[in-house]
Amino acid sequence: MHNLKDVDVYSIVSHDQLPPEVNSAAILNRHEVSVMTDEQHELEHCKQEIARLKQLVVYLSAIVLRNVVRDGENRKERA
Repeated sequence: MHNLKDVDVYSIVSHDQLPPEVNSAAILNRHEVSVMTDEQHELEHCKQEIARLKQLVVYLSAIVLRNVVRDGENRKERA
C-alpha cells in the first residue's frame, strides 16, 4: 500500500475485503479521474491563455489602425 499514490481508495474500503482485480480497477479508475482532472486543469489554463492572446490581438490591432489613420492624415497634410 505504501507504493500507491491513491491511498485514499483504501481509506474507504479495506483492500482485504475486495478481490485483487476489483482493487486494481478501483485504483486505475481513481488514477484516470486524477489524470482527467489534470488534463481539464491544463485545458482551462489553455483557454485562459487563448482569451488573453485574443485580447492582445485586439489591442495591437487598435494601435496599428490608429497609426495607419495618423500616417494617412500626415500624408494629406504634406500633399
